Amino acid sequence: MKSALPALLLLLLPAALCLGAEPAPAGLPAGTTGQDYPLPEAPATRVTYAADHFEYDESSAVMHLKGRVLLKESTWTVRGEEFWINGETH
Repeated sequence: MKSALPALLLLLLPAALCLGAEPAPAGLPAGTTGQDYPLPEAPATRVTYAADHFEYDESSAVMHLKGRVLLKESTWTVRGEEFWINGETH
């Protein structure tokens, strides 16, 4: 009859070697912490849009979206029938 001890040792050995070591946060190489890598700047906001009808007034930089309008950004979505968007930046 075979002993289950060698299999148990194989399971416990990696844990024993890592005692006292803090696990790396998800997505980082083993043995590193989040403090080792500075976080990048947040990406610029990008809004995408869709509509049945689109008009753009170049002189005033105003967009007119009409009919099943959908505006999306990474964290929000807006739906409506008609939107006026001032595209002028300051």
